[in-house]
This record gives sequence, structure tokens and C-alpha cells, in this order.
Amino acid sequence: MALAGIPHASNYILTAAINARGRPDIAVRYSLVIMAARLAASLAAATQGVVAVAAANLAVTALSTLVVLRHVAAELPGSGGQVLRSLWAPAAAAAVMAGATLAVGAALEGRPALLVLVAKVAAGAVAYGMALAVLAPAVLRRLRPIRASAGHPAGPAGRSRTAPASPPAPPAA
Repeated sequence: MALAGIPHASNYILTAAINARGRPDIAVRYSLVIMAARLAASLAAATQGVVAVAAANLAVTALSTLVVLRHVAAELPGSGGQVLRSLWAPAAAAAVMAGATLAVGAALEGRPALLVLVAKVAAGAVAYGMALAVLAPAVLRRLRPIRASAGHPAGPAGRSRTAPASPPAPPAA
């Protein structure tokens, strides 16, 4: 399932680009097709277990990325190649993360399920971050301002991000 997150996130962003171009009709049409394909693939795989459902979800999501890229390329020429080039580092980091979680699961076999889950999540998060730090350090540098502002209630000029800005003071008479 971790690998499906990469094309899914790309589809989400690309759909926003199509919507921004004033073509939500395109996004609605392919979203309905993708939804039907995901449902059919999941139902077909359900008899084989949760891993088969996850594999079916990954397959549909990966194939749907090609559909979304085709539509985005028609609306924004040149964007498809740019998106594909940007996916290799997150995909490789996700593979490293999957390997780390499998290794932790094997090392902790027979331990309490909650302990194994927490250890797998921690190992996966650390492995993903470390892999991205090696494979795409520029991506992490671009995320620093976002991370630095996370958890800080004050936005620009010390204003709360949730509270409206104060109205301007009336002009002096």
C-alpha cells in the first residue's frame, strides 16, 4: 500500500492542475472510471486476501496515473515528463521503507502485535526520510519551511493562521 501512495498523491496534484485550468469535467470523468476500476479490482482480489487487495489497489493506482498524465499533458504540454522524472526518488524511498518494515516485522515475529506495529511505523518513517535525504536532498530542503511552521500557531506577521486578520485602523482625523 505504501507504493500506491506515490502515484495517488501525484494524481491528486495533477487533478488540481486540471481543475485550475477550468476543466473539472475531465477530472470527474476519469475519476469515475478509476473508482469503478478500483472497486472491480478490489472485489476480484478480495477472495485472495488483504495482500491481493493491496496489490490490486497499487495496480489500479499506477495505471490511473498514466490516464491522468495523458489528460494533464493535453491540458499542459510538457508536464507529463516532468512529473514522471519527479517520481523516481519517492518511489525508491518507498521501496526502502517497505524493506525496512518487512525486516522489522521478521525480526519481531512472535512479539505483541502493537509493539510490532509501532516498530514498523517508526522504522518505515525513518527509512523513508533517510532514503529521501540521500536520493533527493533538494526535496527535503524545500520542505524545511513547511516543517518549521508546523505546530506554530502564528503565521505571517505573528497572526494566527486560524483567526482572521485584524481590520485596519481607521485613518486619523
